[in-house]
Amino acid sequence: MSRLVEASAFVAFAKDPGGRIQAAVVPAEAQGVTRYPETPSGLAGWAWGTLQLDDVRLSGDDVLTLPGGDGETIFREHFAAFRPQVAAIALGTAAGVHTRVLRTLQARIQTGLLRRLRDTTLVTLGSTHAEIHAALLAAVTAARLTAQESPHANTWARATKAHGVETAHETVQKLALLVGASGFRADSPIGKARADLGGLLYADGIHDALLRSVGRTLIG
Repeated sequence: MSRLVEASAFVAFAKDPGGRIQAAVVPAEAQGVTRYPETPSGLAGWAWGTLQLDDVRLSGDDVLTLPGGDGETIFREHFAAFRPQVAAIALGTAAGVHTRVLRTLQARIQTGLLRRLRDTTLVTLGSTHAEIHAALLAAVTAARLTAQESPHANTWARATKAHGVETAHETVQKLALLVGASGFRADSPIGKARADLGGLLYADGIHDALLRSVGRTLIG
């Protein structure tokens, strides 16, 4: 899980004796809570790793409740709001890389390092521009559906989070090739963006599971 070290408490989801999913707040320093940080590829400043709960004792006050809902409702409402934001952050990173690559190519033409851009480069600039903005519009739509408490909000949030992060990662990979070695240096903002977006592919959930659940919802 992400934010492993920064968190002062965790929300844990588990089935109660009646088979219902409940949500409970677990203090990070509670007895039985062990954190195992790992060093991710990218995501600098973002702790990641494994959380182990071993016979952690909770009181009734630790259990979260919503009017007419249980822990599963809390889970769905939280992630319906959270997932479009993750997609937007990833796509904003990709948009920043697009701008940097574009300015780099413009400078190379103006200084004479390049006489002209190949057609394939122009196609990549155009296609990635469209892909980033289309995915961002989907994330904005998902956020609006959540704010409107639409019954479709959760499905949109799952789909756009997976699609948005994957689109951001793929477009940055394509864009880095347009500027050559400078896009792959460890100290390059483009290199950092590539590593951070690569980290998001695994640090915040497996996208195949999200898309599979969307397909299950659509099939009814």
